[in-house]
Amino acid sequence: MFRISVSNAQAKGARSLQEDAFGSSPLPKDGLLADGCFSAIVADGIGGLPHGEYASRIAVQSFLESCVTTPAEIDAGERLFIALEKANTAVYTFQRESCSEDGLGTTMIAVSIHSDGLDWISVGDSHLYLFRDGTLTQLNTDHVYLADLFGLVNSGLLSREEAMLDPRREALTSYIGDQAIPQIDRNQEPMPLRVGDTLLLCSDGVYDFLSREELSLVLADSKTDPAGDLIHLIEKRRLKHQDNATAIVIGISSNGENA
Repeated sequence: MFRISVSNAQAKGARSLQEDAFGSSPLPKDGLLADGCFSAIVADGIGGLPHGEYASRIAVQSFLESCVTTPAEIDAGERLFIALEKANTAVYTFQRESCSEDGLGTTMIAVSIHSDGLDWISVGDSHLYLFRDGTLTQLNTDHVYLADLFGLVNSGLLSREEAMLDPRREALTSYIGDQAIPQIDRNQEPMPLRVGDTLLLCSDGVYDFLSREELSLVLADSKTDPAGDLIHLIEKRRLKHQDNATAIVIGISSNGENA
């Protein structure tokens, strides 16, 4: 049985609106994860579309509500998929009812931690990292046009340099808020977790402005509020083009340890 600890923080950055949203299910008593599961989500409203702040908040609210109401006998991975579908329906319905001709949408990364390990599901370009034994690994895959370009690179139809210089390389190829979700990334089997593991869920306002080395250093050194320390590091730089930044950090420890 694991003990989990959670910290979260966000900053508006240089943007006029906060279009990120986040949330989690109630933390188990004393952080001990026995029966049931713990869920967390980060959503990043698409800034190029109207009402991005509403899209992310609606997605988070609908997702967490679904986590509570979906029967417990359904396995964690399928509960995540059901919650994603409900979040997409809620955002799409809002878009139709608000008569937003330009559409609206949000990215999403969500996890479920339970006795069998970790399940995740994602749409868009928000990230999930595992920090284990000093190594930072991104677990999910970005849904951006660069992935399509690399397919052309692998086929010999495009050079790597051309792919990296394409102005459309960071454009999303999937997001929540359309009638159907074009691409979904999820693990097929629960991933076993170990004592000492740390999970980081974050929007692109974090990983685009902090290097992997900086992320690793904070996750390794921070003992009480790693998410807050990440956001504080970003805010100290006062960058002119700083995007909204949101982080949730989940630590895994044994019964008698602090995460």
